Amino acid sequence: MKAKLDELGVDYPARHNLITLLNLFKGTNLASELFDEASALTDYATSARYDSVTPSVEQMNEAFEQAKRIAEAVGRVDSLED
Repeated sequence: MKAKLDELGVDYPARHNLITLLNLFKGTNLASELFDEASALTDYATSARYDSVTPSVEQMNEAFEQAKRIAEAVGRVDSLED
């Protein structure tokens, strides 16, 4: 997401909250379309980083699929509203 925002000339915070980043894609419906995935991955990243919880293979596979859906949707954005 940050690479696409950079490509589009959008300043973004130095944070890993995916919902915050999705909200920067003005004029798209990415935030609402991908809210569940972004929320889950943001929670997943926080718990994986700060809690000593090891996710199951199933959880890792689901997180990978969620990340792919977000990356594919973000990759289709060509421009944003001002």
